[in-house]
Amino acid sequence: MSSRYPEYDVSRLKTYAVEERPSKVVLAQLAAPTDPADSTARFLSHLPDVLAARDLLEIARRVAEAQKNDRAVVWAMGAHVIKVGLAPLLIDMMERGILTAIAVNGAVAVHDSEIALWGQTSEEVESALADGSFGMAQETHTFVNGAATAARDEDLGFGEALGQALGSAPHADRSLFARAYRLGIPVTVHVALGTDIVHMHPTADGAAIGEATMRDFRILTAAMEGLNDGGVLFNVGSAVLLPEVLLKAMAILANGEALRNFTGVNMDFVQLYRPLTQVVRRVKALGGEGFALTGHHEIMVPLLAAAIRAASPSPWPSATPLPKGEGPNESNGTFGSPLPELGEGSGVRATDHRPSTTDNRPEGSGVRTTHDTPTPQLPNSPTPQSTHKIMRRMALSRELEARRARGERIVFTNGVFDLLHLGHIRYLQQARGLGECLVVGVNTDASVRRYKGPKRPLIPEMERARTLAALAAVDYVVLFDEDTPEDLIRLLKPDVHVKGGDYKPEDLPEAAAVKEYGGEVKVLQFLPGHSTSHLIEEIIKRYGPEVAG
Repeated sequence: MSSRYPEYDVSRLKTYAVEERPSKVVLAQLAAPTDPADSTARFLSHLPDVLAARDLLEIARRVAEAQKNDRAVVWAMGAHVIKVGLAPLLIDMMERGILTAIAVNGAVAVHDSEIALWGQTSEEVESALADGSFGMAQETHTFVNGAATAARDEDLGFGEALGQALGSAPHADRSLFARAYRLGIPVTVHVALGTDIVHMHPTADGAAIGEATMRDFRILTAAMEGLNDGGVLFNVGSAVLLPEVLLKAMAILANGEALRNFTGVNMDFVQLYRPLTQVVRRVKALGGEGFALTGHHEIMVPLLAAAIRAASPSPWPSATPLPKGEGPNESNGTFGSPLPELGEGSGVRATDHRPSTTDNRPEGSGVRTTHDTPTPQLPNSPTPQSTHKIMRRMALSRELEARRARGERIVFTNGVFDLLHLGHIRYLQQARGLGECLVVGVNTDASVRRYKGPKRPLIPEMERARTLAALAAVDYVVLFDEDTPEDLIRLLKPDVHVKGGDYKPEDLPEAAAVKEYGGEVKVLQFLPGHSTSHLIEEIIKRYGPEVAG
């Protein structure tokens, strides 16, 4: 017995050959197995070329391109990113010149300060709420609220005051604020009053917090101006507060026609309305493109950082090693040593935690180190590194403006500096003697190849930059990819431009750029018999022409 209902006759369907159909996935896009010995770059190249994997690599490429073109890469984030232990990766990206500004909510200030000062953070909310102890750590509120008061009193940004105060903390090397302050990178704090545990205490001064966070909003807006035409804006783990802050900063810049054509990226466990709308969709209204990456921060952020490193067009310096004994504590999952006592020797002023009877700003808020005794050498404190001298040109321009305002004379020179030798050293020492600050522009590998041929340089650009930065005579190093340093000179406006060789000052192609703003050109003679070419010739003569191949 057959069905009483009619069936559609599928024999009438029109068909085609699979080869004729446009397909969304082809063999070249499939993933490939990896080997444990594979490099990170090889691992990433084996990801499937589809959907989020493709977006991840495209975002990394755009970040690398922004860095190459000196455009801003701004990272906004919520506190969970810090709580899952990712601060060292963000610090590394700051030190490598990738992140140009960071925007955070008030909870990040709390967690970052606790990690820097005591090597631990984050409490169990439910149990602490039940017994009335949630948010009642006295040192935390005194320190963070004290930083807001110092920011108000000294006309600083909230994040700037925190970075300054945490510079001598026991674990300053793990602090976003401390390391950013040293690098001259703004970290801004955007607070909604009543949202953070420090707001529950009498040390909280709403006027000081409000003024400090208002200043940070304007600092962030200025930093976001660098997104124009090729920058990248991230929102990582903030569902409401920072997407709204970013939107208002974007509106200010769009009003001044100073923000167009940039990339927005939202990364979070789930994609929510405000981040998707403000950071992904509304970026399109400004001629840009938005991406959404979904996943756990503790997995996605390291993966993204690795992808950015793989996409970088030039070799990177090795990551700064962690101090001995500063890895995760296996017993409790925290970083560093047990909670230290505040007071003499801690680098943070001990305080009377009782509320003041006159106002909510107790003297000795914990923001400043003591002035009546020498600041001690703190355990695990960071030591200056030559890589901090290597700067992007816009950050360097701001740094030189500050030094020029203090009356310092800025000297600039440029070159390849391949196989650094005694002639270079003497030349740089002479150049440094012409002022209070010496900036060295270093040709990128690509620019060297253009005029010295495919076999040069012998030393990669970042190694050349780091070698120069290690010299006492050199204050700053900046890479440039142009054939001449004219554009860089116009931006930095050094008081003296120095060149080595037998040139006449007026014959230098960059001389006109120096004269435009009233600078001076000087030519210094190289030490006879010392040059990279001479070294290469001597090596070939001694060891045979086969080494030149």
